[in-house]
Amino acid sequence: MEGKGKLARYIHYTMAVVGGFLAAYAILNRNGLLANAQTMNLLTLLLNLLGRNLNDVLLHTGALLFYIFGTVLTVIILKKTTADILVVSILIDFGAVLILGFLPQNMNNVVALYPIFFAMSVQWNAFKGVDGYNSSSIFSTNNVKQLSISFTEFLIDHNKSHLDRAGFFGSVLLAFHAGAVLSYFSHKACGLRGVWICSLPLCAALCLVVCEHFLREKSPDPAASDA
Repeated sequence: MEGKGKLARYIHYTMAVVGGFLAAYAILNRNGLLANAQTMNLLTLLLNLLGRNLNDVLLHTGALLFYIFGTVLTVIILKKTTADILVVSILIDFGAVLILGFLPQNMNNVVALYPIFFAMSVQWNAFKGVDGYNSSSIFSTNNVKQLSISFTEFLIDHNKSHLDRAGFFGSVLLAFHAGAVLSYFSHKACGLRGVWICSLPLCAALCLVVCEHFLREKSPDPAASDA
């Protein structure tokens, strides 16, 4: 694998650390809620709607709207601007982490997670995968599925491409759960403000993205040389 390809994978692994960190932060600090995805939020919204709990319906609808807005924003950035969506996502994550550390413990747990609902939506759309592998950096379900499929196919076919895919998805899972471990110890050491420790993998990701830009500008464009 060339240097740029390796770097792209390292960027994805680093963002998986961020995804795991913020997923664990929400669970540890906000009553077991998971703000990285919408399945739990939508089901809770539906059940509250059936139970006619209007206040909770509104709160979970707000979480849904923040998640949708994050997705809409990524489309607008990609279609209407020249901004680097990877850098934008990292900066939004930085902003979310900063805000989370200032929120009081006694506020509504769903509202307290609005920054994560928004930031993780942007991250999911910005960091979609590497080398043709679709891989979420903010939750694990599809990564577990792809790891299981790839390893089983390798055992049956003995094709090394399956082993490479299994290694990639396994690495994403390890990075995600390493982030969760870091989040746990940050929570134990610093409570709510432990979320600021997530700025460390974010800084690492930003540096890697900048390095990737440098390598891309330094390398000649193959299409231009063929013209």
